[in-house]
Amino acid sequence: HVVIDYLGALQSQKPDEAWVLLTPEMQAGISQADLAATAQSVEIITATSITLLPSVQGSLIYATTVWVTPVSTAPANWQAGSNPRWFVLTNTGQGWQISEISTVPIR
Repeated sequence: HVVIDYLGALQSQKPDEAWVLLTPEMQAGISQADLAATAQSVEIITATSITLLPSVQGSLIYATTVWVTPVSTAPANWQAGSNPRWFVLTNTGQGWQISEISTVPIR
């Protein structure tokens, strides 16, 4: 599952593995250095719930609760504890990739 793999790569401090799970459009908006900074600032980052929502053809939307335990202060755009996130996955030539991550519901 792409969302779990993405969070697992951040948890394992392997931002390069997280990077390849993003579409080129997402990669244009976030650098590998940003992903590395997030990975280094968390002790735990894991999905505690994942729910598939009604989606349009060619994409999947997952409502996800992500638990974050920071090393010291929470990384940018995250808070210690429970964080709601919505992930949009798009079926690309490389398989399913994350095309959007949002802090507000996506419909």
